[in-house]
Amino acid sequence: MRGAAGRPAVHFHVGDGRRLELKLHYTTIGEPTGQLVLHGTGQSAAGMLTPALAGELFGAGQPLDATKYYIIIPDAVGHGKSSKPSDGMKTSFPKYDYDDMVEAQYRLVTEGLGIKHLRLVIGNSVGGMHTWLWAEK
Repeated sequence: MRGAAGRPAVHFHVGDGRRLELKLHYTTIGEPTGQLVLHGTGQSAAGMLTPALAGELFGAGQPLDATKYYIIIPDAVGHGKSSKPSDGMKTSFPKYDYDDMVEAQYRLVTEGLGIKHLRLVIGNSVGGMHTWLWAEK
């Protein structure tokens, strides 16, 4: 199982029309085939990689076996190592919503990682809400 992390910057327009140089941090494990796992509210990718959770999801023979699948776990906008108001912009940080967060994830997957098709999008808490938006789009 191999892993990688990154934080590419892209020019991004959020729902309020403002432009932002957005940095979306992500972690990957496994070989590239395209599974997207979305963390819950107040978490980051690191929360999905704890032994109790990762061992049950990503281990050999588990539902998202990282020896068979490529797992992408982005830190949502405002979480973990992705761009957030506390990085320095504070109250001047553009207003963003779930649609903006999912659009950033989509651009990470398609433009940043060059993946054309995901086999699965799954998440817990707010990540579960994001999966609904992925399905809708």
